[in-house]
Amino acid sequence: MVDRRSYNLLVGITALLAVIAMVFALAWGFGWGHSRTRKVVLSAGSKDVKEMSAVARSFASNFTNYDPESIDRIFNQINDLATGQFAQDWPTKDMPKSARDSLRSGRAQIRGEIKDLFVQNFNSSSGEVFSVVDVTYTNNSNPQPIPDTLRFDIHLVKVNGDWKINSVELLNSPGADSAAGLVPGESTSTTTAG
Repeated sequence: MVDRRSYNLLVGITALLAVIAMVFALAWGFGWGHSRTRKVVLSAGSKDVKEMSAVARSFASNFTNYDPESIDRIFNQINDLATGQFAQDWPTKDMPKSARDSLRSGRAQIRGEIKDLFVQNFNSSSGEVFSVVDVTYTNNSNPQPIPDTLRFDIHLVKVNGDWKINSVELLNSPGADSAAGLVPGESTSTTTAG
């Protein structure tokens, strides 16, 4: 049987150890986050970081801002930024004229506003930029703007002195209601369980 004084001492020591563990966990977390941020902040003034960010911003803006009149020009600008895996995956590189014509005839339009864009990783030859873009979609079938938010990880590499998009990871898919029906003939209905 444990007397009251020993019990209180045991509870006090346990509480003290818990507080010390929390302090160490918080200090480690702050230090880790600060060291990740510090690398980018220390480089943030460099010409390469600014150029890389500008290319990522140009991609995010072009990818989320086109209409029937600008689709060819915008998609060609994105093609000019593409290299590596992205150049192979970018669907409009060889997009048939009929697909672009369908977007035009359906009056497909997307308007985006970059809400956040920041460098996550950087070295002299590659980097990663995270972007959040609020978008609205419209077309003949959906004349009322449908809002959505897109989040991208944009991976860039330096090729012959210029920053290029090497890959893009869409971290969330556009909502079914927002993207459906951009091309005429596509369904705009959604199914809900229950």
